[in-house]
Amino acid sequence: MIDELLKKKWIAFFQAVDADKNGFIEREDYEKITARFAAIRDWKPGSPEYENLHNKLIFLWEKYWVCADLNQDNKISLDEFLETCRRQFAVDYASEEAAWEQSMPALFDVIDIDGDEKIDLEEYKQFLTAYGFNVSGYEEIFQRLDANGDGYISKEEYLQLIKEYCGVDPEAAGNWFFGYY
Repeated sequence: MIDELLKKKWIAFFQAVDADKNGFIEREDYEKITARFAAIRDWKPGSPEYENLHNKLIFLWEKYWVCADLNQDNKISLDEFLETCRRQFAVDYASEEAAWEQSMPALFDVIDIDGDEKIDLEEYKQFLTAYGFNVSGYEEIFQRLDANGDGYISKEEYLQLIKEYCGVDPEAAGNWFFGYY
């Protein structure tokens, strides 16, 4: 059984990653997300920046999402996604390492444009936009996420926020990392 808060967050995440809105997450969605990021950042296909970004996003697809294709039809339905999240990404606080800890640092590297190990407000906005998350109120959300108020989210803070996102505490700041749900 999936906690209702987790289910609500995961459905919002699924809907955002389903870039073409066909009801499935597929490799093509990651191609579209790459194109969105590149357009925002004014990177042309074939440029080193574009290819680096593309490789990082396709890595996420191949390494972490292909396994969610439980019936092996090259696309992930919402049911497959929820089942995979239930099994792999829900935080097990008794465990030293939950499954999400493997994939989420790779996403951090996609968001952190300049590689300074920090996500600033503009990088966060670009991430929400490229993935198709609701970006209204992103400044307010970023302030919630930036608990120490230093103007950025460090990798350590990011991993804590993702852990909270995968948890069931309705008051946790990390619930907001992927925007409104």
